[in-house]
Amino acid sequence: MPRMRLKRVSVMGVATWHALYSFIFAIFLGIVYSTFAYLRAGNLQTTTLLYFLLAIPLVYTPLGFIAYALVALIYNSLAKTTHGIILELDQDQHDPPPPPTN
Repeated sequence: MPRMRLKRVSVMGVATWHALYSFIFAIFLGIVYSTFAYLRAGNLQTTTLLYFLLAIPLVYTPLGFIAYALVALIYNSLAKTTHGIILELDQDQHDPPPPPTN
């Protein structure tokens, strides 16, 4: 079983993808909150709907970006001393293709 070591991650890549995940999660969370507010009150004001569908994603997305940028920075600094994450990969039954010839 081949072993590989993850030494470093791209801070901007990790932060960007998690900001996207945070945005998608915040949209779904806003829909759930607005649905709950509608079912509880029987009607929903425009300001409440705007808050749940706009304000929550506008807050969660930058927070997700900043939080995971910090996580990636911390990982990169600790990976030097802890030697990163070791990945154990199974090799398929097929042999890998030969390297390209120049």
